[in-house]
Amino acid sequence: ACSGFDAMQYSLSTLFYKTNRLWEDTGPALMNAEVRGVLLVPDSSVQVEHVRRFTEQGIKVVSLRDAPSLASLSLPAVEPDHSTALRQLVHGLVERGHRKIRVTAYTCDPTLALTVSALRMTLEELDIGSLDDVMLKLPNPPGAKPSETYGVMAEAIASKDRPTAIIVSDEFAAAELFQSCYRLGIRVPTDLSIASVLDLTPHMYPVPLAAPNSVEVARMVGQVAATQLIELVTNGQLVQRQTLLRNDIVWRESVATLP
Repeated sequence: ACSGFDAMQYSLSTLFYKTNRLWEDTGPALMNAEVRGVLLVPDSSVQVEHVRRFTEQGIKVVSLRDAPSLASLSLPAVEPDHSTALRQLVHGLVERGHRKIRVTAYTCDPTLALTVSALRMTLEELDIGSLDDVMLKLPNPPGAKPSETYGVMAEAIASKDRPTAIIVSDEFAAAELFQSCYRLGIRVPTDLSIASVLDLTPHMYPVPLAAPNSVEVARMVGQVAATQLIELVTNGQLVQRQTLLRNDIVWRESVATLP
């Protein structure tokens, strides 16, 4: 996003907030610095009343995620089209012979409802099981240990009814799944195919991961969001509320075609 701002015109800062502390951790600093605009990455704890405090102070907000909990504010939002990427992955795996597919989703992800909706729509088109059969929910409340969050995947691949393919949410889940596979002697992709909806640290895996070119898409998201924030600060309004950027899957060696 920073590359979308002219450093001669705009002063930029990055602020971090803890769960349930968006205003407490960032509000005073924004007010003291007389900040005019914010690019917000909302986590699952961010609610309408938290963000409204920014807008009531005249601070323009562009979200880098279309969080359903903030829908009533009609904030401009820019993000990759993860729902279409997920649908591409499921359809692509079925076309490659996979029927026993599992899809992971974090329980505390603000976009969980969108993931569930996209997966349900896809499963209605394919005969590979119900939502309860296919989805693996990864518990990730604040303070959760990785073993608590990702143990669900280890249990799934260690079971007698092991899936032939797992679609994970991001590179962190992918790394944990790769480790579990090697620990259990499961070969990727011979015994298990792995794909991801998001991969912001590509080339970190022993087998190249099937996923979108998330780094390039993230760069585009940042630049579009910066352009929209400048428009908001300058002119006070935007015509378009949500901007989804194409997030097509690049099929790499972590996915096998079954006989």
